[in-house]
Amino acid sequence: MVNKPYKERLQKLMDTEKLRKVFLEGNRVSVAETTSEGERLWDFVLEHNCEGVVVKDPNAVYELGKRSKQYIKIKNYKYVDVVVEKIEVNPKGTKIFSNVEINGVNIVVECQQAGAFSISPGDTIRVKYLDIVGGRLIQPTRW
Repeated sequence: MVNKPYKERLQKLMDTEKLRKVFLEGNRVSVAETTSEGERLWDFVLEHNCEGVVVKDPNAVYELGKRSKQYIKIKNYKYVDVVVEKIEVNPKGTKIFSNVEINGVNIVVECQQAGAFSISPGDTIRVKYLDIVGGRLIQPTRW
């Protein structure tokens, strides 16, 4: 099946009762929902604060062991302004440390500011992030 286009693999999975039972009713593997209604899906992502979506070319074949350019991740980044409390300058730029309140929850901010060497404690920096897990920003980067 890996040499078949995505749309054929998906159709085979949905049409084959045995495969559907194995994948859809198993505890180890789940099949993500599929839609061709991109705008409605993105509205759902924003409304439910999801991380994003993967857009797949329906004619793409599976590429073993690598990230296919036929599958594109679209991430739902969020933004927050933080006041820098502490810095660590390094060869790549400046790592900032801070805390910020988001939706009433105190969040720890630890973020590398690539290429930025003139940041000081007290500066306000806009940070983009993907999500919050365990009271920390996930994938925080400079905006």
